[in-house]
Amino acid sequence: MITHTFSHIKGIGEKQEQKLWQQGITDWQAYLSHAEAPLSTKKHTEAISVLQRSLALHKAGNWPKLATLIPSKQHWRLFHGLRQTVAYLDIETTGLSMDFSEISTISIYDGDNIFIYVNGENLEQFEDDIFNYALLITFNGRSFDVPFIERYFRMKLPHAHIDLMHVLRQLGYKGGLKKIEKEQGIDRRDHSLGEVDGIMAVYLWQEYQKTGNRRALDSLLAYNIADVINLEYLMFFAHNRLIETTPFADQFRLSVPQPPEIPYKVDRVLVQGILDDRLNFSA
Repeated sequence: MITHTFSHIKGIGEKQEQKLWQQGITDWQAYLSHAEAPLSTKKHTEAISVLQRSLALHKAGNWPKLATLIPSKQHWRLFHGLRQTVAYLDIETTGLSMDFSEISTISIYDGDNIFIYVNGENLEQFEDDIFNYALLITFNGRSFDVPFIERYFRMKLPHAHIDLMHVLRQLGYKGGLKKIEKEQGIDRRDHSLGEVDGIMAVYLWQEYQKTGNRRALDSLLAYNIADVINLEYLMFFAHNRLIETTPFADQFRLSVPQPPEIPYKVDRVLVQGILDDRLNFSA
């Protein structure tokens, strides 16, 4: 799908792109092979240069570099071609400060397998494993998850990246991940996750660090994994909605996969106990 966009050519907006499609110029190669210049001389010269470079990067599989050419608003178009090498990614941390907080857990879901990384156990393995993927999909990851990871591990994540928060805003969905999930009919109470949020995730990690109670860690991991599993559904949903605005809907529409089972369970008694303790402390 990415080869059908002309939005990365200077001066080409949605209306101009639609006109090119209507003329039968539906992808980069079709433009380069067209007998007559479809655009003004200035735009055409720019288009030839950009599209030749884009095709070369596409053929080489240089997705990070190609992504830098494409407006971030159009990065969702990378998904169809790269969905077999995608990492749905989410981190949990001990706080919001990148200077003073640590990563507690990281979850990755690749559409088939779930991988977890726990501070003090196997967190360092993430540094190698993340390079098994070409495309990252997050929610607010451009502002939080990715810069936090890069600062924490002192590494760069050069991957192509779709931040679903911004993609979903194009479709009129605003607010946090849990709010949008509810609007899509995803109910975390089905997995006993209704009481667990970002603050509770911090409390669960603190409980695990203080007591070594594995039930606290399992509850945290259940929450972390739910995030990445639900990102898959939302990515497929957004892709299919956005594809309907193009002439390529029948060709690129995708069936939404069934979510996997979360291999960890929330200990509701423990969670309620933490909530009660916090309530009594603040009283």
